[in-house]
Amino acid sequence: MRIACSVGLAAAMAVGMMTQSVAAAGVGVATVKLCDARRMGAKADGVTKDTKAIQAAIDDCANAGGGTVRLIGGTFLTGPILLKSNITLEIEKGAVLLGSPDRADYPMVTFARNQTVQPLVSAVNAKNVAIVGEGTIDGNGKVWWDYIIGAKEAGVLGNDHPRPMGVVFDHTKHVRMEGVTVQNSGFWQIVPYYADDVTIRKIRVLAPKSPNTDAIDPFSSSNVVIDHVFASTGDDNVAIKSGAINSPGPDAPSRNITITDCNVRERPWDFDRQRDCGRRAECPRGEGQLQGDGPGNSHQVGARPRQRCVEYLVQGHHDGGCEDRDPDYRVLPAPCARG
Repeated sequence: MRIACSVGLAAAMAVGMMTQSVAAAGVGVATVKLCDARRMGAKADGVTKDTKAIQAAIDDCANAGGGTVRLIGGTFLTGPILLKSNITLEIEKGAVLLGSPDRADYPMVTFARNQTVQPLVSAVNAKNVAIVGEGTIDGNGKVWWDYIIGAKEAGVLGNDHPRPMGVVFDHTKHVRMEGVTVQNSGFWQIVPYYADDVTIRKIRVLAPKSPNTDAIDPFSSSNVVIDHVFASTGDDNVAIKSGAINSPGPDAPSRNITITDCNVRERPWDFDRQRDCGRRAECPRGEGQLQGDGPGNSHQVGARPRQRCVEYLVQGHHDGGCEDRDPDYRVLPAPCARG
């Protein structure tokens, strides 16, 4: 099948040995100071908006050179918050960071050369950022899913019904997410964008049947590890991107992305064919495994080393303006031996 874009797209799902020199515990983040959002005035009652209190705690730690911002117990209703360098956001078990249902709380921002609304949680031009704990980031997405009913091109960046992403690491280095649950984002759930050295490990990403709630979308990012993730979403589970649809370029490739021991339900691993019309996506070829793990469309990747392995090389060729959004993807099987 022919697609019109320019320059080729080559993406692969790599399952096996990690190819980046990241310690098993992830990225080290300064913990000089502890900042409790409640001490800044957060109520955590699920009714009062705690945006200012949470952001004040982040800023307080950042001004001290870094530290850990803790959300302990309760439901912290919030608009968008911005993480900064050397900040760990720790959401303890039982705590929920819940997105405000009021669209007016989400200001317009520029993302990938398009106007959209600010993500619920983001870091921009930062380094040494972590989100950890056993709590939950909940985008309160239903209000946004209902908002786009009948809207045209609602799944494309720059449309006139923008929705907030869940967690975005924008031009950010040395990132770690571990332990948390991310769910019900208005749009894509976790997006490393022009990010480098990202470890996403032992998290859950959830959504019911819902539009464009991709679990993890590495976008023009490098050195990304996605490990022991459980994903059950309304759309793609992992979508490796290199430029938004109709992007004029130039766009950076995605490189060195390793996916290991992940369990995905509702949909198999798949690449977002509608928005991968960017330039020069380059990911390493790797050995992976995709097999059933129960009823329906439940799949597990890379967790059973004695089973048959398959090498997935997913490749689309683009040569003009993205009129056809379904590239000619090829899956090339190859045997591998494991003990």
